[in-house]
This record gives sequence, structure tokens and C-alpha cells, in this order.
Amino acid sequence: MVNLTENLKLARPLPAAALVILALATWPTTALAQTGATPQAAPQEDADADDEADLAEPDAAAAPKVPAAFSRRAGLTVTSAAIVGGRLVIKGKTTGTNRGVSLARTKITVRSNDTTNEFLIRSRYLPPECRVELVTPTGKLSVLVANCGPKGAQGVAGAAGPQGIAGPAGPAGPKGDTGAPGLAGVAGPQGMVGPAGPAGPKGDPGAPGVDGAPGARGSAGDPGPKGDPGPRGLTLRGEWDATVSYAANDIVTFQGSAYYAQIASTGGIPGSDPTVWALLVAKGDPGTPGSNGVDGKKGEKGSDGAPGTNGTNGTDGATGPAGPQGNPGVAGEDTFTGGYIVLRRYSDDGLITNGSTTGLQAANLNCLAALTSRSWPGKSDALQRQLLTQDKVKAFLCVTGGTNGTCQDPLPDVTYRLVGNYAQTGSTVTGNTFVAGRFDEDSYLLRTGRDQASVGSSSSSTFPARATSDTCDNWTSAATAKNGTVGDSSQIDARRWSSGKLSCGNSYAIACIVHPRDPSTPPPTAARTRASKS
Repeated sequence: MVNLTENLKLARPLPAAALVILALATWPTTALAQTGATPQAAPQEDADADDEADLAEPDAAAAPKVPAAFSRRAGLTVTSAAIVGGRLVIKGKTTGTNRGVSLARTKITVRSNDTTNEFLIRSRYLPPECRVELVTPTGKLSVLVANCGPKGAQGVAGAAGPQGIAGPAGPAGPKGDTGAPGLAGVAGPQGMVGPAGPAGPKGDPGAPGVDGAPGARGSAGDPGPKGDPGPRGLTLRGEWDATVSYAANDIVTFQGSAYYAQIASTGGIPGSDPTVWALLVAKGDPGTPGSNGVDGKKGEKGSDGAPGTNGTNGTDGATGPAGPQGNPGVAGEDTFTGGYIVLRRYSDDGLITNGSTTGLQAANLNCLAALTSRSWPGKSDALQRQLLTQDKVKAFLCVTGGTNGTCQDPLPDVTYRLVGNYAQTGSTVTGNTFVAGRFDEDSYLLRTGRDQASVGSSSSSTFPARATSDTCDNWTSAATAKNGTVGDSSQIDARRWSSGKLSCGNSYAIACIVHPRDPSTPPPTAARTRASKS
């Protein structure tokens, strides 16, 4: 038999009755579960407001441990059951998730955790015979409760301890209130006259005297030393030209505004980078029309002249020779109000060197610089209508960023003329649909970033959306191992903007869109409609 006194390291041997209780407390509850032993009925109690059932630790102090109890039929394993802090605490696991576990003879029921299968019962119910019965839908399990014995008698009070040493003196108290003022003293005798005081401050200056007569002019002095050279002045260079090299402090005009160079540069567009070109004078807004002048005074009617005498009719002259061909008449006014899509070969303009354009913004500035500095059909009309500005010139490109990507397309309500060195004569684009079919008569490649889903099988004219599989990192990568979508300028089906995917490090052309208005603004008719409704 186990020596409980030795295992529990008791200070003295226990009575035989106590050893029986300890032996019963340490008996494996598995045997009880398998034999179906049932403890004596305990009085039924309802769970009060302090009863809890959760998976948190019941108390900071560890509960006394009893051997684990297990029942296959009930689907239960009890890892601890003890009285802790005056409460019954039972902790264990079920063989399934969200299984109901009830404490027999009470109304306490808990469910096991959906993930760990653990359950915890904590209640003020104290079993009278240190044994409880747990019930599940499939069976029962009887469990012994540790730390459940009756409370011992109050021990004898210990003797009083010795007198402690005196503590240090306390701090000084606060300062008392000020006392009431005393009675006024008797007035003293008249004092002697004191010595004279110090002199007063200096008076204010008097009014200035009358100016004296001018003196004689002195002789001219010797010339002074030559001064250091001053800084370089501003140099007027006229209208900005992308092919001209500019030095610091050069002044140029561009789209009605004046800029001066901060540093030397070639090809940098004024207004795109203030560290290169700083704004000197901004373009002024058009002035309001002046009012009409006052009408001049109407002159008096002159007197009628005397009628002349009728002359004699002359004889008819001979028919003269045919006159020379007249000069050609003045061409009629071009009433075109749309935009342009300009396509030029990479070898002509170098509009794009490879996949690395540093994103859509850099590609837009690339288009603006090329269309401003080079000749192309329609440029004079675009300049006259003030279309070559940053808000109206955009690259015909798509990027893959964001949820649906971004594509810079022609406006749906505008007709565009398709122009370039080799563009098909009369080609136009209305909204997002080609009317005449192709970009160019000759076949060469241009960057587009468009979808390849219908390549080779569709003759649709509608512009497709961006290509989700482009890997040029939104035109910021020139890596040869990555690929971007390109189109074939001579094709009339979907291949004109999506004919394949080629290395981001290769150099291809790019198409530029010149919008008749800022594409972020609504059409004029829509704006007028909203204004009339308001």
C-alpha cells in the first residue's frame, strides 16, 4: 500500500480515517466512469449570478490536481476538479466541438469551445460528499472533487509580539494664518528739511536754426577702384524650343507665360519641373471688352449739284482678248472642333525609348514635348486653339494599377483626326470607335498596354480595357525579362492596339492624344444642361 504520509510529506502521521479519505481522493476516476459508479444524491441547487462557465483560468492560484477522469460513452475527459477560493471549479475537454456538459442535480449547463473542445464550470455549488456527476447527451461521468474536506476549527490566537521601536518625528505643520493688524502708533515730530535734490533731466532740443549759405564746390576726387563683376543678368531667348540648350538665367516664353532657367537644361518643358524652369510671369487672363464709344455727330446734307448734260453715245468697241487666270481664292475657314491622335515612328521622334517612362505622367510630358517642338499635320490648328497644354495632351496608354487599372482614351463625344508622318489619309476616330480602320498604312509597333483577349479573332472597333497581365510595372520598368502589350499600326482588327507582348527593354513608338478640352471636365452641352436645371 502507498505510504500517503511519506508521499504528502506530512509533519506527523495522519489518523487512519484521514488516510482513507486521501486514498479515495487519489483513486483514478477512470475506474469510476467505466464501472458506472454513481455518488450519493446531493441537494439540487440553481446557478446563482456568480456562476460562470467559460474557458478562462478560474483563479491565479493553481487548483489541486486529481487524476484525469475519462468516459468514452459520455465523450468527456476531466483534467481537474477542485474547490478553489470557495467555488467548485471543473475543467476538461469533450470529444466534439460545442458539446453540452451539465452538472447533475443543478441547472448549470455549459458548452465546449468550437476550436479547442475545452469547457470550464465555476460555481458556488459545493458537493456535500466531494463527488459530482457530469452529464452529456451520450452518457455520464462521476468525478471526485479535491480540496473538498470540512473546514478545520479556528486555531488558538498567538501571543502578542514585542513593542516596536518609535518612528521618526513627523514633518513640521503648515504655517499659521496671519494675525489681525495692530493699532496705529502716535504720529512722530516734524522732520528736518532734507538736502537739495539732484539736477533735473536735460531739456528737449530747440528748433533747428536757419540753413547757412552753400559752401564752394570742392574739386573732383580721384576715381575709385574697379568693382567686382556683378552676377550674370537674365538673357532673353524667345519662345522655348525643345532642341535648344539653355543656360541658367535664360528667359523663355511658353504658352503665354515667361520662365527663367534655374539650371542648364535641354528639352525640359517649362512648367513641368520648377527646379529647372521657374515661373517669372504667368499668362494673364483676357481683359473684359471695352464699352462702345459715343456715336459721332451726323453731318449736314450737302446741296445738290447741277445736273450734267447727256453725252453722246459712243460706238461699241471690238471684243478684247481673254484676260489672264485669276489668283486662287482664299480657302474657306476650317470649322473642325475635334481633337487629334498623333502617331509617329520611334525612329522619327523617339517618343518612347523602352518600357521605362516613369508612369503615365512622364509619358504625357513626353508627348507634350514632342508635339510642341516638332511639325505634324494639324499643329497650327492645335496651337491656334491652344490645345498643346498639359491638361489636354495625353499618351494613348493603359496601366494596371488599382482595382480596374487606368486607360487614357479618346473622349466618347469627340471626333479625332488620326495624323502622323505615315498615317492613313482621312482616318478618324469618333469617341472610342475607329471609322477608317487603322493607325497607319505601314506596319510598326507601338506601346498600348491594352487587353489581348480577342486578338486575331475580332474586328471590333471598340478600344479594349487595360491588359491585366502586363509586367512593365505601369511603364516604370525597362527590364528585359518583363513584357508589355504592343499594337500593330497597320492592322484593322483588335491587333492594331494589341498584337502581342514584347520585352519592356525594347524601344517602340507611342500614340499621343490631343483633346479639345480637359478630359476631366464634362462636355459643354452637359455643363449647360446642369446649369439650366440649377
